[in-house]
Amino acid sequence: MKRREFMIGSAAAGVALTTARKTKGKAPTMLVPAAVKPLVISSANGNRFKNGGDVTCVQKAFGMITHGADVLDAVVAGVNIVELDPLDDSVGYGGLPNAEGVVQLDSSCMHGPRKQAGAVAAIEGVRTPSLWPKPCWNKRIII
Repeated sequence: MKRREFMIGSAAAGVALTTARKTKGKAPTMLVPAAVKPLVISSANGNRFKNGGDVTCVQKAFGMITHGADVLDAVVAGVNIVELDPLDDSVGYGGLPNAEGVVQLDSSCMHGPRKQAGAVAAIEGVRTPSLWPKPCWNKRIII
């Protein structure tokens, strides 16, 4: 998908939402192509080779989706590549420590088709925080 197509699609969605609000929940009919192409969007570190590997996070997730894997499982598998890179200080294993010198990580995920979500915060001693929210689905944890 080209950037221009993404921007046009985003604008169309924005117009539809605005129109839906003005018409009290009655959104206009939008034509959607019969075959929706998968799209994986990432920050810059998700499109770089990690740990000496030959597959980027985006390539991993896109490949799994096009081969029929669950979208959430595919995205988490892609994210795990960055999380396991000790040289990437933004997430996971290489994450920067807090003021007390402890690496604490957060993660959240939502699965639209299943209408499920989960999140974890300030977990310590975990290299792949993206694997933790899924077991939290449908559980209310109050701290």
